[in-house]
This record gives sequence, C-alpha cells and structure tokens, in this order.
Amino acid sequence: MAKKESRGRSGGYEALRAAIKAGDKSSPQELLALAEKILSGEVPPFCPHGRPCVLKLTRKELEKQFGRIV
Repeated sequence: MAKKESRGRSGGYEALRAAIKAGDKSSPQELLALAEKILSGEVPPFCPHGRPCVLKLTRKELEKQFGRIV
C-alpha cells in the first residue's frame, strides 16, 4: 500500500506544480481554453487545494457591481 500512497501523493504534487498561480501571466487564448475545459467538465471547477475557481453571479449582483443598482 505504501506504493499506492506515494503514487497518489506524487500525482497531487504534480497537479500543484502545474497549477496556475497568482501573478502568472496567461494569454486570452489560454484563459478561454481553460474556461471551456471547466465548463465542459473536462477539468474540475476547483484548484488542486479544493478552492473554487468558478463563481456564480446573479444578474442583480452583476448590476450592483457596475453601479446600476444601489
């Protein structure tokens, strides 16, 4: 079992190493490709740490952010 555990850890480690980090520069094409993969279900909508990378905004919340609703 130790081998299975170590393989699982290295897979997680690789995911963390390959993850997009704060401050990384990405082209619009890369970001669009990532969004398409997330929306299609090809990749999960969470970072390797389990934090969400997708937020749901209602129309009201969006309008409030742009000052259309007080």
